[in-house]
Amino acid sequence: MSFTLKFPANRLLVGLSGFLATILLVFIFDKFGLCAGEYSISRSYSLSDVIGGCVGLQSSQLKWSFIFVYFSMTFTLAILFRRVGSLALGLVMPLPMAVIIEGALDSTSHNLLGLEILFFWLPTVIATLAVAWLGEKCSRAALLHGGK
Repeated sequence: MSFTLKFPANRLLVGLSGFLATILLVFIFDKFGLCAGEYSISRSYSLSDVIGGCVGLQSSQLKWSFIFVYFSMTFTLAILFRRVGSLALGLVMPLPMAVIIEGALDSTSHNLLGLEILFFWLPTVIATLAVAWLGEKCSRAALLHGGK
């Protein structure tokens, strides 16, 4: 079963679904207390701290439960939609958008934006693309071998 859309806006809708799925996942983890809960004192990082807290960036321990659920969700959505690029881009966009909003609200925040992109966002994009690609390949292989 696939939800591949047939009209020109399909990539936008797949990306939007990935974006909303990530926001929903962060919201659920935060509301159930599964995030680090160690938010910075500065209110200028209020959005990115929630995302970083779910991954465990504020603490010395990564939150493997969030990472596992995130990549499981990526794999599942890639099987359903079979749009790797737009899905992966939508899945990883909440953090840069949070950083942009925080930078607009407080120009002194995110002074090391280049390093944040290099050390956190870029590896996340690469890993998300890899998992989405794997999900799409599994979906296509199932179709070739008798799946519908």
